[in-house]
Amino acid sequence: MNLAKVIRPLWASKKDIKLNGIRLLEVEILDSNLESTGTLMVVADALGANKDEIVLTCTGSKVRNVTFGEDKPIKQLVIAIIDDLCV
Repeated sequence: MNLAKVIRPLWASKKDIKLNGIRLLEVEILDSNLESTGTLMVVADALGANKDEIVLTCTGSKVRNVTFGEDKPIKQLVIAIIDDLCV
């Protein structure tokens, strides 16, 4: 799992048909101090995260199966939108 900041939504004019209707976001991975690591990633989003929001991302087929279904070609996805952090 990673904390990440939403940079922007992405659009693809050509993609796997199984991705139709699935929102894609470009996110920047954050470290434990909420500072940018410089790593960008594309994630699938079923929760409706917006630009500059902090999200929790997760990798793997087990989470994908529960969220999007087994047949989707997704590896990285948003599993939570973070409202507040207690440090």
